[in-house]
Amino acid sequence: MGEDEGGPSIRVLGEPGLDHTDGGALPRRSWLVIAYLASTPQRTGRDELARLLWPDATDKVARANLRVVLNQVRAQLPDLLDADRDHVGIAAAHRGRIDLHQFEDAATRALSAVVAASGERGSLLAAAERAYGGVLLAGLSWPASPAYEEWLEVERERLAALAQRVGVARIEADLAEGATEDTLRRARRLAAADPLSEVVHALLLRSEASLGNREQALAAHDGWVRRLREQLDLDPSDEIGVLVDEIRAGGGRGAPLEAEGGGAVSAPRRTFVGRHHDLDVLSRTLASGCRLITITGPTGVGKSTLAWALSERVEATSTSPVVIADLQDTESHEEVLVRLATSFRDGPPDVLTLEALLARLAGRSALLVLDDADHAPGAAEVVAALHDRCPLLVLVVTARTALRLEVEHVHELPPFPAPQRGPHAARSPAVRLFLSAADRSGARIDRSAEQIADVAQVCRRVDGLPLAIELAAARLPVLGLAGLLEALSSDSDAYLGVLSPSRGTDRIGGRGMRAALRSATRDLDPPTIEMLAQLSVLRGSYDLSAIAAVCGSGDPYAVLDEVTELVGRHLLVRVPQPGGTVRFRQLVSTRAFGRQLVGADDRADLAARHADHFLAWPDRVLGDVDDEAVPDFVALARRFRADLPNLRAALRWGQDHGHDARVLGALARLGPWYREAGALAEGVAALDAALCVPATPETEVVRAECRVARASLRAELGMSGAGSSVRDDLEAGLPIVLRQSGTTQRANALGEAINAGIAIGDLPLSEKLARSLEELSGTPRWRLSSRVVMALASFPSDPAATAATLSEALPEARRIGHRRVELTIWYWLSTLPEEARIDVGSVPDLETLLAMSREAGDTRSDVWLMASLGAQALLDGDVEAAVGHLDAAMATTRRAHFWHGIVLCLLGTVAVAHARGDRDDAARLFGSVAGNLATARAYLGPLFARAYEPVLQDLERDDALAPQREAGQRLGFPLSVARAHRYLREARHRDRTVR
Repeated sequence: MGEDEGGPSIRVLGEPGLDHTDGGALPRRSWLVIAYLASTPQRTGRDELARLLWPDATDKVARANLRVVLNQVRAQLPDLLDADRDHVGIAAAHRGRIDLHQFEDAATRALSAVVAASGERGSLLAAAERAYGGVLLAGLSWPASPAYEEWLEVERERLAALAQRVGVARIEADLAEGATEDTLRRARRLAAADPLSEVVHALLLRSEASLGNREQALAAHDGWVRRLREQLDLDPSDEIGVLVDEIRAGGGRGAPLEAEGGGAVSAPRRTFVGRHHDLDVLSRTLASGCRLITITGPTGVGKSTLAWALSERVEATSTSPVVIADLQDTESHEEVLVRLATSFRDGPPDVLTLEALLARLAGRSALLVLDDADHAPGAAEVVAALHDRCPLLVLVVTARTALRLEVEHVHELPPFPAPQRGPHAARSPAVRLFLSAADRSGARIDRSAEQIADVAQVCRRVDGLPLAIELAAARLPVLGLAGLLEALSSDSDAYLGVLSPSRGTDRIGGRGMRAALRSATRDLDPPTIEMLAQLSVLRGSYDLSAIAAVCGSGDPYAVLDEVTELVGRHLLVRVPQPGGTVRFRQLVSTRAFGRQLVGADDRADLAARHADHFLAWPDRVLGDVDDEAVPDFVALARRFRADLPNLRAALRWGQDHGHDARVLGALARLGPWYREAGALAEGVAALDAALCVPATPETEVVRAECRVARASLRAELGMSGAGSSVRDDLEAGLPIVLRQSGTTQRANALGEAINAGIAIGDLPLSEKLARSLEELSGTPRWRLSSRVVMALASFPSDPAATAATLSEALPEARRIGHRRVELTIWYWLSTLPEEARIDVGSVPDLETLLAMSREAGDTRSDVWLMASLGAQALLDGDVEAAVGHLDAAMATTRRAHFWHGIVLCLLGTVAVAHARGDRDDAARLFGSVAGNLATARAYLGPLFARAYEPVLQDLERDDALAPQREAGQRLGFPLSVARAHRYLREARHRDRTVR
C-alpha cells in the first residue's frame, strides 16, 4: 500500500518508523501525534490535542509545541496531514499508508470471512496476522501526560485483543483445513497464555491430535487436569472428556468445543493492563544484550502475564522463535528436563540428563520462557547451564524469588499502586483491570463517581494484585460491590474464599489466592511457616522488634533467618523508611492465609504478646523524649502513624481484658502524638472510651493526665462546644496533675493545656499557663515555648513587646535546634506591622520559610505557611496566586487531617470568593467556619487581621447574605471543606481558561 498512495509506508505498530524513505528519522513527539490521529476517525481540535500532550503547560506554550511537531511531520510526510487553523487529522487519501489502518482493515475482512464461511478466510486471517506489527508505539511513552499514557494503554489493549481474535480464528481455520506444525506452535502459545481455559485446552488437544501427537496430547491433558483440580478444585467438563476419549481412540480432530447455546468459543486471555512500562523496560533490557531475565514478585502479581506479553512482542518484532516451558508442579529434576525438551517439540531425550539436553539445544536460537520456576528442582542449575552452554538462547524466568546467578537481570514486579482518591481513580490500572473483569463477569457497573470509589477501595483491599482483582470482580454478580467490600475487610474469614475461582472464573489464567499461597509456602521449613502464621496478628507495617515480640523470642537478631526467607519469597514486604531504617508488612492475602494457620489457643497467646508489646510503646519509643531539648517531632510522628494500626488493636485488647490502668497510662503519653500524626478524632475517641471506665484511687492521676490530653485534642479538633468541654477537662484534670505528678508529667500537662488555650482562642489562659511552665521546667524547649506563647499573647496590646521578645528567643531556638519554634518566630517577625518591627537582620520571606519547612519534613508548618502565602497574595491583589497557594494547602491538609490548616484554608477560600465577586459562595463558606474564628486569629495573627478581617466583617454585616450564612451553618463543616476545595479547583480551571 505505501508507495503507490503518495509516500512511504508508516509504521506505528511495533517500533515506529518509515519504510522506503531517505529522509531523517521523525522525533518521538511526532510519532505520538501520528498514532493518536491515526486512531481517531475524525479530525481533532488543536487545543484538545495540545492539552492532551502538554497538560502542565500554558495553552499558548502547548499550542506552540504542537505547531513545532506538526511542522516536523510535514517536513518528512508533506501530504499526510489534513489541517487548518483549529483542527488536524490524517488526510483520508493517505490513511491507508499507516500500518494500523492496514491491520484493522485486514482483520475486519478476515473476521467477516470467518462469519461468512468464505473459502478465503485462511489466507485473509494469515494476512491479518502478518499485518499486526506488534504493540502500538513499542518502546515509546509520554510520562509528561498521564492522560496520553492512559489513551495509549487502552489503544494498545484494543489492538492486541483484535490481534488475539485473529490468531484464534486462524487456528480454528487451520484445524478445519488441516493443521501444520505452525498451527501447533501457535496453539501452544495460546495455551501458555490461558493455562486453565477449557476452550483453549481443547484447541491445543485438537492441534496435537491432528498432527498425530497422541501421547503428547494426553500428557498435556493429564497435567491440565491436575492443575484444574489443585488450583480450582474443579473437574473437566463432559465435552472435554468426550474429546479426550476420541484422542485415546485415535481421533480427536473434530469440531471446536462449544459453549452453551452453540457456537465456537474464542480463547479469552487475561487483560494486559498497566504493565506497558515494565514491558518497555524488559524489551530494552533484551535489546541491550542481556540473555537472562528473572521476573520476580509476590503471588498473583502477574509475572506470567508479563512474560507472555514480552514473548509476544519479541515474536512480533524479530525472527527468533518463542518457546514457553511451563515448569509448574514439576516434582523432579528429570521432569524439568522433559518439560524443556518437549517444549522444543523434540520429545524427551533418550537419556534424561542435563548434558543430553544441552547437547540438543546448543545450536538453537530462541527466546525460552521458563514459567513458574519456583519449585522446579534444580532450576537454577539448569538455567545457568543453558545460559553458559547455549549462547543463542535468551532466557526469561518467572519465579517468586531470584535465582541468584551472577548473569541474571532481576525485574521485580510490584502490585499495582493504590488508586488515587477522587476523580482520577478511574484512570488507575487496578480500577481499569477490575472494570474489564467485571464486564466479562456480566456484572453492570455504572461508572458513577460513587461506584468508582467503591471499586478503588476493593482494589486497595486486595493490595493491587492483578489476580486478586480479577477474582474479586468475578464475584460481583452474586455479592455486588457492597457485599464484596464487606467480604474483603482485612479481618474477614471470607477473604480467601472470595478470592477462590469457580467454573465461571477459570479463564482468567490463574489459580485462586489460597492455592497460590499454599504453593508458595509448600517447601518452607517449620520455623518459617510458624513465623508466617504468627505475623498475621500484626497490622499495617511494623519493625523487627515487633516481629520478635509476637514470635516469642524478644530478640530481633534471633529471627533474622526466617525474616530473610519470607522477604525473599515476597511473603513479607520490605517498607524502607527515611534515615535508612526498614519496616515490614504482609499483603492482606498473605496475612489472611497466615491467620488460617493459627489455632484458637495460639491466637489468644499471640494477641496477648502483641498487646503487651504495643502497650509498652510509649516507654520503649518515647523513652526520655519528654526530657530532651527538642525531640524529632517529624520522625516520631511518622513512627506513631506507622504503628497506629497496632496501637489501636493493643488498646482495644487492653480494654477488653481489664487492663484499664495500663491503657490510661499509654494514652496519657500518646495524646500529643495523635495530634502530630493528624489523628485528632481518633485520639479523642480513644480517650473517651478509656475515661468511660469507672475511676479508682489507683487511676486518679493517670485519668487526670488523660483529661488534659483530651482537652488539647478536642480544642484542636474544633468540636461543637469545644470551648466549654475543653475548660471542663482542664479544670478537672490539670490541678490533680500539678499536685500529684512528677516534674516531667506536670510540664507535659502544662504544654498540652497551653496548646488547648491557643486552639480555642484563649490567649490569656495560655499566657497564664506559660508563666507557670516557665517557673516549673528547666527543660530548654519548654522554657523557649513558654516565652514564645507569652510574646504572642501580648501582641494585641503591645506589638512592639511581641517583636522584642521573639527576637530575643530566636537565638535560643537556633541553639537547641527547635525548628518549628524557629519557623514560628520568623513567621511572626515577617508579618508584624511595620511600626512594630525591629532590626534582626535579614528576615526570610514566606517562600523561604516554606522551603525551610519542607526541608524539615514538617507538614503542619507547610500548611500554615502555604495558607499564609495565600493571604499575602490576596493583600497584594493577586487572586490567581492566592487560589494556587490555598489549593495546594487544602490538598495537603486534607491528606494530613490537620484541622487548623483546614480552618485557615476555608477562611482563605472565603476571601478568594469575596475578591472574585462571588458573594453568595463567600457567605455560605463563612457561615460554616464562623464558629472557629478565634482559633484562626490565634494561628494567623497579624497577617490574618490584615487579609481577612475586613472581608469577614463585610460578610457578617450584610443582612442580605443572612440566608447564605445560615445555609453554610446547616451544611456542616466536612461538606463545606469539600465544597471549598472544589471551589478552589474550579477557580484555577477558570483562570487557566481565561489565560
